[in-house]
Amino acid sequence: IGLSRQDNVYITNLIYWRPPGNRDPSPVEMQLSAPILMRQIELKQPKLLLTVGKFATHAMLGREDGIMKLRGRKLSYAQDGIAPITTIPMLHPAYLLRNPADKAKAWDDLRAIAKLCDDLGIKRSASL
Repeated sequence: IGLSRQDNVYITNLIYWRPPGNRDPSPVEMQLSAPILMRQIELKQPKLLLTVGKFATHAMLGREDGIMKLRGRKLSYAQDGIAPITTIPMLHPAYLLRNPADKAKAWDDLRAIAKLCDDLGIKRSASL
């Protein structure tokens, strides 16, 4: 959709280590990493956040709805000291590998994100 790490994308993680056995991150692990993530957001001042997967979406937005209900929706991330940030939950790539039929949903979400980038003034290179 014309976004790149070199020009306008910053990628980070909810936690900064892989939980043993590749298990889901615990609430304590997410809480330990939260100040680092919040500081990155404060410094970067993004126009748009994309949360990838259930855990990132729940942690960042304080929502408990399923990712299928939240994906592709235009929501808002709030943090003290900065203006609210438009946030779009996305399906996790690992989920898409296990459920290839849902790749069409992910593509629909990416196209909506591309339009939102244009609306927010986020410059994109030529799309595929």
